[in-house]
Amino acid sequence: ASLAAFHVIQVACGKAHTLVLTDDGAYPVFSFGSNLNGECGLGNGEIGLERRCRHMTVPTLITTLVDKSIVRITCGAHASFGITTHGALFSWGNNAHGQLVLGHAQSTDCPQKS
Repeated sequence: ASLAAFHVIQVACGKAHTLVLTDDGAYPVFSFGSNLNGECGLGNGEIGLERRCRHMTVPTLITTLVDKSIVRITCGAHASFGITTHGALFSWGNNAHGQLVLGHAQSTDCPQKS
């Protein structure tokens, strides 16, 4: 899905990545930029320098968030967050210090419900 087909309602930026929230009804979230720590949330299993991590040069739909009713997004330097209409928190990216509120300190490249 191309971002051009959607109406953008919010943009959030980390150190080197960007999230875009649209108002299409299913509330799709797109990401692009650095994916070194999984902050793009694409679930490709390529976190860290030892992997062939892909930096996304075009906005890419975060498919795991489709139909999650994300209404707000925000970013840390290397982490990303989405909040649903019911107040549930989804987080992904660098979690070296437990900043994703997942109950552990393992980074993730796929949005997880906190």
